[in-house]
Amino acid sequence: MASVDQVRRGAINRLVDRVLEGRVNRRELLRRSAALGFVVPGVLLIKAAPAGAHEGTPVASPPAGRPGGTLRAIVVDDPKSLDIQITQLAQSRNVMASVYETLTYLDPADFKTKGRLASSWVFTEPTKLDLTLQGGVVFHGGQPFTAEDVKFTIEYVKSPQTGSPNATIIEPIESVEVLDPLTVRLNLKSPWPAILDDLSTIQIYSKDATIATISTSPNGTGPFTWGEWIPGDHITLKKNPNYWRPGLPYLDELVFRPIKEKATSLAVMEAGDAEVFFTPELKDKAAIDGNAALKSAPSLLNDAGYILYLNNNRMPMSDQNLRLAASYALDRRTFFEAFLSAQGQKNTSPWAAQHWPYNPINDSAFEYDLDRTREYLAAAGYPDGTSSDGSRLAMNIVFPKGYPEWRQGSEMFQAAMAEVGVDVAVEELELATWIDRIVNTDEYDLSWDYHFQRAVDPAWTLSLAFFYPPGPQNIGRYVDEELGNLIQEGGRTLEQNARVPIYHRFQERWNEVQPGLIVGEFVYYHALRADVEGFETDPLGFQDFSEVWLNQ
Repeated sequence: MASVDQVRRGAINRLVDRVLEGRVNRRELLRRSAALGFVVPGVLLIKAAPAGAHEGTPVASPPAGRPGGTLRAIVVDDPKSLDIQITQLAQSRNVMASVYETLTYLDPADFKTKGRLASSWVFTEPTKLDLTLQGGVVFHGGQPFTAEDVKFTIEYVKSPQTGSPNATIIEPIESVEVLDPLTVRLNLKSPWPAILDDLSTIQIYSKDATIATISTSPNGTGPFTWGEWIPGDHITLKKNPNYWRPGLPYLDELVFRPIKEKATSLAVMEAGDAEVFFTPELKDKAAIDGNAALKSAPSLLNDAGYILYLNNNRMPMSDQNLRLAASYALDRRTFFEAFLSAQGQKNTSPWAAQHWPYNPINDSAFEYDLDRTREYLAAAGYPDGTSSDGSRLAMNIVFPKGYPEWRQGSEMFQAAMAEVGVDVAVEELELATWIDRIVNTDEYDLSWDYHFQRAVDPAWTLSLAFFYPPGPQNIGRYVDEELGNLIQEGGRTLEQNARVPIYHRFQERWNEVQPGLIVGEFVYYHALRADVEGFETDPLGFQDFSEVWLNQ
Protein backbone atom coordinates (compact mmCIF):
# COMPACT_ATOMS: atom_id res chain seq x y z
CA MET A 1 0.00 0.00 0.00
CA ALA A 2 1.34 3.45 -0.90
CA SER A 3 2.31 5.72 1.96
CA VAL A 4 0.70 9.11 2.55
CA ASP A 5 3.92 10.74 1.32
CA GLN A 6 3.90 8.69 -1.90
CA VAL A 7 0.27 9.58 -2.56
CA ARG A 8 1.02 13.29 -2.02
CA ARG A 9 4.01 13.21 -4.38
CA GLY A 10 1.95 11.43 -7.00
CA ALA A 11 -0.70 14.13 -6.72
CA ILE A 12 1.94 16.86 -7.11
CA ASN A 13 3.40 15.13 -10.17
CA ARG A 14 -0.02 14.87 -11.79
CA LEU A 15 -0.67 18.55 -11.06
CA VAL A 16 2.61 19.58 -12.69
CA ASP A 17 1.84 17.44 -15.74
CA ARG A 18 -1.52 19.16 -16.14
CA VAL A 19 0.15 22.59 -15.91
CA LEU A 20 2.60 21.63 -18.66
CA GLU A 21 -0.25 20.31 -20.80
CA GLY A 22 -2.09 23.61 -20.42
CA ARG A 23 -4.99 21.97 -18.56
CA VAL A 24 -4.48 23.83 -15.28
CA ASN A 25 -4.33 27.61 -15.07
CA ARG A 26 -2.78 29.73 -12.35
CA ARG A 27 -6.00 29.78 -10.33
CA GLU A 28 -6.21 25.99 -10.16
CA LEU A 29 -2.47 25.69 -9.60
CA LEU A 30 -2.58 27.91 -6.53
CA ARG A 31 -5.72 26.26 -5.18
CA ARG A 32 -4.50 22.70 -5.65
CA SER A 33 -0.96 23.36 -4.45
CA ALA A 34 -2.34 24.92 -1.26
CA ALA A 35 -4.53 21.86 -0.72
CA LEU A 36 -1.47 19.63 -1.18
CA GLY A 37 0.50 21.77 1.26
CA PHE A 38 3.32 23.04 -0.95
CA VAL A 39 4.51 26.45 -2.08
CA VAL A 40 4.53 27.03 -5.83
CA PRO A 41 8.00 27.81 -7.18
CA GLY A 42 8.25 30.87 -9.39
CA VAL A 43 9.11 28.90 -12.51
CA LEU A 44 5.89 26.89 -12.24
CA LEU A 45 3.86 30.08 -11.98
CA ILE A 46 5.38 31.11 -15.31
CA LYS A 47 4.35 27.79 -16.80
CA ALA A 48 0.79 28.31 -15.56
CA ALA A 49 0.75 31.90 -16.47
CA PRO A 50 2.61 35.46 -15.07
CA ALA A 51 -1.10 55.50 7.39
CA GLY A 52 -2.44 58.84 7.51
CA ALA A 53 -4.29 60.39 4.62
CA HIS A 54 -3.22 59.76 1.05
CA GLU A 55 -4.29 61.51 -2.09
CA GLY A 56 -4.97 59.75 -5.34
CA THR A 57 -4.30 61.03 -8.83
CA PRO A 58 -6.43 64.09 -9.62
CA VAL A 59 -8.33 64.26 -12.87
CA ALA A 60 -6.15 66.52 -14.96
CA SER A 61 -5.63 67.43 -18.57
CA PRO A 62 -3.36 64.86 -20.26
CA PRO A 63 -0.17 65.81 -22.06
CA ALA A 64 -0.68 66.82 -25.66
CA GLY A 65 -0.93 63.86 -27.99
CA ARG A 66 -2.25 63.28 -31.47
CA PRO A 67 -5.70 61.63 -31.47
CA GLY A 68 -6.71 58.84 -33.80
CA GLY A 69 -5.28 55.69 -35.31
CA THR A 70 -5.15 51.97 -34.63
CA LEU A 71 -2.39 50.40 -32.59
CA ARG A 72 -1.58 46.73 -33.24
CA ALA A 73 0.03 44.84 -30.36
CA ILE A 74 1.48 41.31 -30.40
CA VAL A 75 0.74 39.09 -27.40
CA VAL A 76 2.13 35.60 -26.87
CA ASP A 77 -1.24 33.83 -27.03
CA ASP A 78 -4.98 34.23 -26.64
CA PRO A 79 -6.33 34.82 -23.14
CA LYS A 80 -7.48 31.58 -21.53
CA SER A 81 -10.40 33.43 -19.94
CA LEU A 82 -11.91 36.90 -20.11
CA ASP A 83 -12.41 36.88 -16.34
CA ILE A 84 -9.32 38.81 -15.26
CA GLN A 85 -10.04 37.87 -11.64
CA ILE A 86 -9.41 34.24 -12.57
CA THR A 87 -6.62 34.30 -15.13
CA GLN A 88 -3.34 36.08 -14.42
CA LEU A 89 -1.63 35.25 -17.71
CA ALA A 90 0.42 38.13 -19.12
CA GLN A 91 -1.63 38.30 -22.32
CA SER A 92 -4.80 38.61 -20.27
CA ARG A 93 -3.34 41.44 -18.20
CA ASN A 94 -2.10 43.26 -21.30
CA VAL A 95 -5.52 43.13 -22.95
CA MET A 96 -7.98 43.51 -20.09
CA ALA A 97 -6.14 46.39 -18.36
CA SER A 98 -7.59 48.65 -21.07
CA VAL A 99 -11.17 47.47 -20.45
CA TYR A 100 -11.24 47.47 -16.64
CA GLU A 101 -9.72 49.80 -14.09
CA THR A 102 -8.44 49.40 -10.55
CA LEU A 103 -8.82 51.51 -7.43
CA THR A 104 -5.08 52.16 -7.30
CA TYR A 105 -2.15 51.64 -9.66
CA LEU A 106 1.63 51.56 -9.56
CA ASP A 107 2.89 54.53 -11.57
CA PRO A 108 5.70 53.13 -13.78
CA ALA A 109 7.29 56.59 -14.02
CA ASP A 110 7.91 57.28 -10.33
CA PHE A 111 7.10 53.93 -8.66
CA LYS A 112 4.44 55.39 -6.38
CA THR A 113 1.06 53.81 -5.76
CA LYS A 114 -1.58 56.30 -6.88
CA GLY A 115 -5.32 56.45 -7.18
CA ARG A 116 -7.28 55.56 -10.28
CA LEU A 117 -10.92 54.85 -9.43
CA ALA A 118 -10.11 55.86 -5.87
CA SER A 119 -9.46 59.60 -5.68
CA SER A 120 -8.15 59.56 -2.08
CA TRP A 121 -7.98 57.35 0.98
CA VAL A 122 -7.30 57.44 4.70
CA PHE A 123 -6.71 54.91 7.45
CA THR A 124 -9.28 56.07 9.99
CA GLU A 125 -7.96 53.30 12.22
CA PRO A 126 -5.05 50.90 11.66
CA THR A 127 -7.55 48.30 10.42
CA LYS A 128 -10.04 50.60 8.66
CA LEU A 129 -9.25 52.02 5.23
CA ASP A 130 -11.76 54.50 3.80
CA LEU A 131 -11.56 55.17 0.07
CA THR A 132 -13.22 58.09 -1.68
CA LEU A 133 -14.13 57.18 -5.25
CA GLN A 134 -13.99 59.20 -8.44
CA GLY A 135 -17.33 60.77 -9.31
CA GLY A 136 -18.85 60.86 -12.76
CA VAL A 137 -17.44 57.49 -13.82
CA VAL A 138 -19.69 55.31 -15.99
CA PHE A 139 -19.32 51.68 -17.03
CA HIS A 140 -19.30 50.94 -20.74
CA GLY A 141 -22.81 49.55 -20.36
CA GLY A 142 -24.06 52.89 -19.00
CA GLN A 143 -24.25 52.02 -15.27
CA PRO A 144 -22.79 54.65 -12.89
CA PHE A 145 -19.74 53.51 -10.92
CA THR A 146 -20.37 53.46 -7.15
CA ALA A 147 -19.13 51.93 -3.94
CA GLU A 148 -21.54 49.02 -4.49
CA ASP A 149 -19.42 47.94 -7.47
CA VAL A 150 -16.29 47.89 -5.29
CA LYS A 151 -18.06 45.82 -2.65
CA PHE A 152 -19.38 43.40 -5.28
CA THR A 153 -15.96 42.95 -6.89
CA ILE A 154 -14.04 42.33 -3.68
CA GLU A 155 -16.64 39.87 -2.45
CA TYR A 156 -16.61 38.14 -5.86
CA VAL A 157 -12.82 37.78 -5.71
CA LYS A 158 -12.87 36.51 -2.12
CA SER A 159 -15.65 33.98 -2.73
CA PRO A 160 -14.40 30.36 -2.75
CA GLN A 161 -16.87 29.67 -5.55
CA THR A 162 -14.98 32.10 -7.80
CA GLY A 163 -11.66 30.38 -7.19
CA SER A 164 -9.68 33.55 -7.87
CA PRO A 165 -5.90 33.56 -7.26
CA ASN A 166 -6.39 37.20 -6.30
CA ALA A 167 -8.24 36.02 -3.19
CA THR A 168 -4.90 35.46 -1.48
CA ILE A 169 -3.80 38.98 -2.40
CA ILE A 170 -6.76 40.63 -0.68
CA GLU A 171 -6.97 38.05 2.10
CA PRO A 172 -6.29 40.80 4.71
CA ILE A 173 -9.74 42.31 3.92
CA GLU A 174 -12.27 41.05 6.46
CA SER A 175 -15.30 42.88 5.06
CA VAL A 176 -16.41 45.79 2.88
CA GLU A 177 -18.81 48.53 3.95
CA VAL A 178 -20.57 51.02 1.67
CA LEU A 179 -20.59 54.32 3.59
CA ASP A 180 -22.20 56.30 0.77
CA PRO A 181 -22.31 56.01 -3.03
CA LEU A 182 -18.73 57.30 -3.40
CA THR A 183 -17.15 56.10 -0.13
CA VAL A 184 -16.21 52.53 0.70
CA ARG A 185 -14.58 51.16 3.88
CA LEU A 186 -12.29 48.14 3.92
CA ASN A 187 -12.19 46.45 7.31
CA LEU A 188 -8.87 44.63 7.65
CA LYS A 189 -8.13 41.60 9.80
CA SER A 190 -4.98 43.34 11.05
CA PRO A 191 -2.91 46.33 9.95
CA TRP A 192 -1.60 45.68 6.44
CA PRO A 193 0.14 48.57 4.64
CA ALA A 194 0.46 46.56 1.42
CA ILE A 195 -3.30 46.77 0.89
CA LEU A 196 -2.98 49.79 -1.43
CA ASP A 197 -0.58 47.87 -3.66
CA ASP A 198 -2.85 44.83 -3.43
CA LEU A 199 -5.77 46.86 -4.77
CA SER A 200 -3.76 47.74 -7.89
CA THR A 201 -4.30 44.15 -9.10
CA ILE A 202 -8.10 44.05 -8.64
CA GLN A 203 -10.04 45.26 -11.70
CA ILE A 204 -13.46 46.57 -10.73
CA TYR A 205 -16.55 44.89 -12.15
CA SER A 206 -20.07 46.27 -12.29
CA LYS A 207 -22.35 44.94 -9.54
CA ASP A 208 -24.63 43.79 -12.37
CA ALA A 209 -21.96 41.49 -13.80
CA THR A 210 -22.67 37.78 -14.19
CA ILE A 211 -20.47 34.86 -15.16
CA ALA A 212 -22.04 35.00 -18.63
CA THR A 213 -21.44 38.71 -19.21
CA ILE A 214 -17.90 38.58 -17.79
CA SER A 215 -17.08 35.73 -20.16
CA THR A 216 -18.61 37.20 -23.30
CA SER A 217 -18.95 41.00 -23.08
CA PRO A 218 -16.57 42.55 -20.52
CA ASN A 219 -18.02 45.76 -19.07
CA GLY A 220 -15.51 48.03 -17.39
CA THR A 221 -14.80 51.70 -16.86
CA GLY A 222 -11.54 51.72 -18.81
CA PRO A 223 -10.39 53.82 -21.78
CA PHE A 224 -11.38 51.14 -24.31
CA THR A 225 -14.57 49.13 -24.77
CA TRP A 226 -14.88 45.49 -25.77
CA GLY A 227 -15.09 44.94 -29.53
CA GLU A 228 -14.63 41.41 -30.81
CA TRP A 229 -12.51 38.33 -30.22
CA ILE A 230 -11.64 35.97 -33.07
CA PRO A 231 -9.57 33.28 -31.25
CA GLY A 232 -6.21 32.71 -32.83
CA ASP A 233 -6.48 35.87 -34.92
CA HIS A 234 -7.22 39.06 -32.95
CA ILE A 235 -8.97 40.91 -30.14
CA THR A 236 -10.25 44.40 -30.95
CA LEU A 237 -10.97 47.14 -28.40
CA LYS A 238 -12.62 50.45 -29.32
CA LYS A 239 -12.13 53.94 -27.90
CA ASN A 240 -14.46 54.68 -24.99
CA PRO A 241 -16.28 57.89 -26.03
CA ASN A 242 -17.49 58.47 -22.45
CA TYR A 243 -14.19 57.96 -20.64
CA TRP A 244 -14.03 59.98 -17.42
CA ARG A 245 -10.46 61.29 -17.87
CA PRO A 246 -10.73 64.35 -20.15
CA GLY A 247 -9.23 64.05 -23.62
CA LEU A 248 -8.31 60.37 -23.29
CA PRO A 249 -7.68 57.95 -24.85
CA TYR A 250 -5.94 59.18 -27.98
CA LEU A 251 -6.14 55.97 -29.99
CA ASP A 252 -9.32 55.00 -31.82
CA GLU A 253 -8.66 51.30 -31.61
CA LEU A 254 -6.43 48.61 -30.10
CA VAL A 255 -5.90 45.30 -31.91
CA PHE A 256 -4.12 42.45 -30.09
CA ARG A 257 -2.67 39.67 -32.24
CA PRO A 258 -1.57 36.34 -30.71
CA ILE A 259 1.77 35.04 -32.06
CA LYS A 260 3.50 32.29 -30.09
CA GLU A 261 6.92 32.34 -31.77
CA LYS A 262 8.98 35.33 -30.66
CA ALA A 263 11.19 35.22 -33.75
CA THR A 264 8.06 35.55 -35.87
CA SER A 265 6.83 38.42 -33.71
CA LEU A 266 10.07 40.31 -34.17
CA ALA A 267 9.91 39.80 -37.94
CA VAL A 268 6.35 41.19 -37.94
CA MET A 269 7.59 44.27 -36.08
CA GLU A 270 10.50 44.74 -38.46
CA ALA A 271 8.11 44.53 -41.40
CA GLY A 272 6.01 47.35 -39.92
CA ASP A 273 2.93 45.19 -39.34
CA ALA A 274 2.61 45.87 -35.59
CA GLU A 275 3.39 48.76 -33.25
CA VAL A 276 3.98 46.90 -29.96
CA PHE A 277 5.54 43.50 -29.23
CA PHE A 278 5.29 42.38 -25.61
CA THR A 279 8.40 40.85 -23.94
CA PRO A 280 10.81 39.97 -26.75
CA GLU A 281 13.80 37.75 -25.99
CA LEU A 282 16.52 39.40 -23.91
CA LYS A 283 19.07 38.54 -26.60
CA ASP A 284 17.12 40.61 -29.16
CA LYS A 285 17.20 43.90 -27.27
CA ALA A 286 20.45 45.09 -28.84
CA ALA A 287 19.09 44.42 -32.34
CA ILE A 288 15.86 46.25 -31.53
CA ASP A 289 17.75 49.26 -30.19
CA GLY A 290 19.95 49.23 -33.30
CA ASN A 291 16.98 49.36 -35.68
CA ALA A 292 15.98 52.95 -36.47
CA ALA A 293 12.37 51.87 -37.05
CA LEU A 294 12.09 50.29 -33.60
CA LYS A 295 12.84 51.09 -29.97
CA SER A 296 12.76 49.23 -26.68
CA ALA A 297 10.75 50.34 -23.67
CA PRO A 298 12.26 48.85 -20.51
CA SER A 299 10.43 48.98 -17.22
CA LEU A 300 12.09 51.53 -14.95
CA LEU A 301 11.36 49.32 -11.93
CA ASN A 302 12.21 45.66 -12.36
CA ASP A 303 9.77 43.21 -10.83
CA ALA A 304 11.46 39.97 -11.84
CA GLY A 305 14.80 38.51 -10.89
CA TYR A 306 16.78 35.39 -10.11
CA ILE A 307 17.43 33.74 -6.77
CA LEU A 308 19.02 30.57 -5.46
CA TYR A 309 17.23 28.66 -2.72
CA LEU A 310 19.60 27.24 -0.12
CA ASN A 311 18.54 24.20 1.88
CA ASN A 312 19.16 25.39 5.44
CA ASN A 313 17.88 22.10 6.83
CA ARG A 314 21.02 20.01 6.26
CA MET A 315 24.76 20.32 5.81
CA PRO A 316 26.48 22.05 4.17
CA MET A 317 23.97 24.93 3.89
CA SER A 318 22.86 24.65 7.51
CA ASP A 319 26.28 26.18 8.31
CA GLN A 320 26.19 29.97 8.05
CA ASN A 321 29.86 30.15 7.10
CA LEU A 322 29.31 27.79 4.18
CA ARG A 323 26.29 29.78 2.97
CA LEU A 324 28.46 32.90 2.97
CA ALA A 325 31.27 31.01 1.22
CA ALA A 326 28.84 30.04 -1.54
CA SER A 327 27.56 33.60 -1.89
CA TYR A 328 31.05 35.00 -2.52
CA ALA A 329 31.74 32.22 -5.05
CA LEU A 330 28.73 33.19 -7.17
CA ASP A 331 29.86 35.63 -9.87
CA ARG A 332 26.61 37.52 -10.28
CA ARG A 333 27.95 40.15 -12.67
CA THR A 334 29.38 37.58 -15.10
CA PHE A 335 26.10 35.63 -14.95
CA PHE A 336 24.24 38.57 -16.48
CA GLU A 337 26.99 39.74 -18.81
CA ALA A 338 27.95 36.35 -20.24
CA PHE A 339 24.68 34.42 -20.21
CA LEU A 340 21.96 37.08 -20.53
CA SER A 341 23.52 39.48 -23.05
CA ALA A 342 24.07 41.99 -20.21
CA GLN A 343 20.29 42.51 -20.05
CA GLY A 344 20.22 42.48 -16.27
CA GLN A 345 22.33 43.36 -13.30
CA LYS A 346 23.62 42.12 -9.97
CA ASN A 347 21.41 43.09 -7.04
CA THR A 348 21.50 41.31 -3.69
CA SER A 349 18.44 43.14 -2.32
CA PRO A 350 14.83 41.93 -2.54
CA TRP A 351 14.06 45.31 -4.15
CA ALA A 352 15.39 47.43 -7.00
CA ALA A 353 17.64 50.32 -6.09
CA GLN A 354 14.87 52.81 -7.02
CA HIS A 355 12.40 51.25 -4.57
CA TRP A 356 12.06 53.00 -1.20
CA PRO A 357 12.93 49.96 1.00
CA TYR A 358 16.26 49.35 -0.79
CA ASN A 359 19.29 49.42 1.50
CA PRO A 360 22.45 50.88 -0.15
CA ILE A 361 24.60 48.25 1.56
CA ASN A 362 23.65 46.09 -1.42
CA ASP A 363 25.52 48.37 -3.81
CA SER A 364 28.73 46.53 -2.96
CA ALA A 365 27.52 43.38 -1.20
CA PHE A 366 28.80 39.95 -2.23
CA GLU A 367 31.09 40.87 -5.06
CA TYR A 368 32.74 37.76 -6.50
CA ASP A 369 35.70 37.05 -4.21
CA LEU A 370 37.22 33.57 -3.85
CA ASP A 371 39.55 34.80 -1.11
CA ARG A 372 36.48 35.56 1.01
CA THR A 373 35.12 32.15 0.08
CA ARG A 374 38.31 30.53 1.36
CA GLU A 375 38.06 32.50 4.62
CA TYR A 376 34.52 31.26 5.28
CA LEU A 377 35.43 27.70 4.29
CA ALA A 378 38.26 27.78 6.83
CA ALA A 379 35.93 29.21 9.49
CA ALA A 380 33.58 26.28 8.84
CA GLY A 381 36.42 23.78 9.27
CA TYR A 382 37.09 23.19 5.57
CA PRO A 383 40.38 24.89 4.67
CA ASP A 384 41.07 24.18 1.00
CA GLY A 385 37.69 22.45 0.92
CA THR A 386 38.78 19.59 3.14
CA SER A 387 37.89 18.83 6.76
CA SER A 388 40.33 17.67 9.45
CA ASP A 389 39.40 14.04 8.80
CA GLY A 390 40.36 14.39 5.15
CA SER A 391 36.84 14.43 3.69
CA ARG A 392 36.24 16.80 0.78
CA LEU A 393 33.28 19.19 0.95
CA ALA A 394 30.60 18.44 -1.65
CA MET A 395 27.22 19.94 -2.57
CA ASN A 396 24.71 19.91 -5.40
CA ILE A 397 22.93 22.59 -7.38
CA VAL A 398 19.66 21.73 -9.13
CA PHE A 399 17.35 23.41 -11.66
CA PRO A 400 14.58 22.43 -14.10
CA LYS A 401 15.18 21.70 -17.75
CA GLY A 402 14.58 24.41 -20.30
CA TYR A 403 16.58 27.24 -18.71
CA PRO A 404 20.03 27.37 -20.34
CA GLU A 405 21.14 30.38 -18.30
CA TRP A 406 20.68 28.32 -15.13
CA ARG A 407 22.86 25.54 -16.51
CA GLN A 408 25.51 28.08 -17.47
CA GLY A 409 25.32 29.79 -14.08
CA SER A 410 25.54 26.42 -12.32
CA GLU A 411 28.60 25.37 -14.27
CA MET A 412 30.24 28.73 -13.57
CA PHE A 413 29.60 28.25 -9.83
CA GLN A 414 30.86 24.67 -10.09
CA ALA A 415 34.15 25.86 -11.64
CA ALA A 416 34.61 28.57 -9.02
CA MET A 417 34.08 26.16 -6.14
CA ALA A 418 36.47 23.67 -7.72
CA GLU A 419 39.17 26.35 -7.45
CA VAL A 420 38.74 26.37 -3.66
CA GLY A 421 38.59 22.59 -3.36
CA VAL A 422 34.80 22.03 -3.20
CA ASP A 423 32.96 19.52 -5.37
CA VAL A 424 29.66 20.73 -6.85
CA ALA A 425 27.34 18.35 -8.68
CA VAL A 426 25.18 20.06 -11.31
CA GLU A 427 21.79 18.40 -11.82
CA GLU A 428 19.28 19.35 -14.51
CA LEU A 429 15.92 17.78 -13.68
CA GLU A 430 12.51 17.30 -15.23
CA LEU A 431 10.19 19.97 -13.89
CA ALA A 432 8.09 17.62 -11.74
CA THR A 433 11.23 15.96 -10.35
CA TRP A 434 12.73 19.35 -9.55
CA ILE A 435 9.61 20.49 -7.70
CA ASP A 436 9.50 17.23 -5.75
CA ARG A 437 13.18 17.59 -4.89
CA ILE A 438 13.04 21.11 -3.50
CA VAL A 439 9.55 20.97 -1.95
CA ASN A 440 9.30 17.46 -0.53
CA THR A 441 12.85 16.37 0.17
CA ASP A 442 16.10 17.56 1.65
CA GLU A 443 18.08 16.18 -1.28
CA TYR A 444 19.29 19.50 -2.61
CA ASP A 445 21.71 22.19 -1.47
CA LEU A 446 21.15 25.04 -3.97
CA SER A 447 18.42 25.58 -6.55
CA TRP A 448 17.68 28.29 -9.10
CA ASP A 449 14.28 29.95 -9.42
CA TYR A 450 12.58 33.21 -10.39
CA HIS A 451 11.68 35.86 -7.84
CA PHE A 452 8.68 38.09 -8.55
CA GLN A 453 6.74 40.88 -6.77
CA ARG A 454 9.84 42.98 -6.18
CA ALA A 455 8.13 46.17 -7.37
CA VAL A 456 5.25 46.07 -4.90
CA ASP A 457 4.95 46.85 -1.21
CA PRO A 458 7.75 45.10 0.74
CA ALA A 459 5.24 43.39 3.04
CA TRP A 460 3.91 41.65 -0.06
CA THR A 461 7.42 40.77 -1.26
CA LEU A 462 8.21 39.12 2.06
CA SER A 463 5.06 37.02 2.03
CA LEU A 464 6.34 34.83 -0.82
CA ALA A 465 8.04 31.44 -0.70
CA PHE A 466 11.65 32.63 -0.81
CA PHE A 467 11.41 35.13 2.06
CA TYR A 468 8.41 33.53 3.73
CA PRO A 469 8.56 33.80 7.54
CA PRO A 470 10.54 30.84 8.91
CA GLY A 471 8.56 27.62 8.80
CA PRO A 472 7.71 24.61 6.63
CA GLN A 473 6.19 26.70 3.83
CA ASN A 474 9.59 28.27 3.15
CA ILE A 475 11.46 26.28 0.52
CA GLY A 476 14.80 27.21 2.12
CA ARG A 477 13.66 25.92 5.54
CA TYR A 478 15.58 28.69 7.26
CA VAL A 479 15.09 29.55 10.92
CA ASP A 480 15.98 33.00 12.16
CA GLU A 481 13.98 34.73 14.87
CA GLU A 482 15.09 38.23 13.96
CA LEU A 483 14.15 37.87 10.27
CA GLY A 484 10.76 36.50 11.25
CA ASN A 485 10.16 39.37 13.66
CA LEU A 486 11.22 41.95 11.08
CA ILE A 487 8.82 40.49 8.49
CA GLN A 488 5.98 40.72 10.98
CA GLU A 489 6.90 44.23 12.16
CA GLY A 490 7.20 45.62 8.63
CA GLY A 491 3.84 44.07 7.73
CA ARG A 492 1.91 45.76 10.52
CA THR A 493 3.54 49.21 10.49
CA LEU A 494 1.62 51.71 8.35
CA GLU A 495 3.84 54.78 8.11
CA GLN A 496 6.47 54.47 5.38
CA ASN A 497 9.08 56.50 7.26
CA ALA A 498 8.80 54.08 10.17
CA ARG A 499 9.05 51.08 7.86
CA VAL A 500 12.26 52.10 6.10
CA PRO A 501 14.58 51.20 9.03
CA ILE A 502 12.73 47.91 9.48
CA TYR A 503 13.41 46.83 5.92
CA HIS A 504 16.94 48.20 5.98
CA ARG A 505 17.61 46.01 9.01
CA PHE A 506 15.96 43.05 7.27
CA GLN A 507 18.48 43.37 4.42
CA GLU A 508 21.38 43.71 6.85
CA ARG A 509 20.32 40.57 8.70
CA TRP A 510 19.65 38.68 5.46
CA ASN A 511 23.16 39.48 4.27
CA GLU A 512 24.61 38.44 7.62
CA VAL A 513 23.03 34.98 7.63
CA GLN A 514 22.36 34.43 3.88
CA PRO A 515 19.48 31.94 4.12
CA GLY A 516 19.17 32.30 0.34
CA LEU A 517 21.13 33.94 -2.46
CA ILE A 518 19.61 36.90 -4.32
CA VAL A 519 21.32 37.06 -7.71
CA GLY A 520 19.87 40.12 -9.43
CA GLU A 521 17.22 41.43 -11.79
CA PHE A 522 16.76 41.05 -15.52
CA VAL A 523 15.43 43.65 -17.92
CA TYR A 524 11.68 43.58 -18.48
CA TYR A 525 10.91 45.38 -21.72
CA HIS A 526 8.64 45.64 -24.74
CA ALA A 527 9.47 46.52 -28.34
CA LEU A 528 7.79 49.49 -30.02
CA ARG A 529 7.72 51.07 -33.43
CA ALA A 530 9.60 54.34 -33.33
CA ASP A 531 6.44 56.41 -33.81
CA VAL A 532 4.71 55.11 -30.65
CA GLU A 533 4.62 57.85 -28.01
CA GLY A 534 3.42 58.02 -24.40
CA PHE A 535 4.12 54.33 -23.70
CA GLU A 536 5.58 53.39 -20.29
CA THR A 537 6.14 49.72 -19.51
CA ASP A 538 4.16 48.61 -16.48
CA PRO A 539 6.38 46.39 -14.29
CA LEU A 540 3.40 44.24 -13.24
CA GLY A 541 2.06 43.65 -16.76
CA PHE A 542 -1.11 45.75 -16.48
CA GLN A 543 -0.25 47.80 -19.55
CA ASP A 544 -1.90 51.22 -19.79
CA PHE A 545 -2.66 52.50 -23.30
CA SER A 546 -4.76 55.48 -22.22
CA GLU A 547 -2.06 58.07 -23.02
CA VAL A 548 -0.38 56.26 -25.91
CA TRP A 549 -0.49 57.93 -29.33
CA LEU A 550 0.96 57.49 -32.79
CA ASN A 551 3.28 60.19 -34.08
CA GLN A 552 2.46 59.63 -37.74
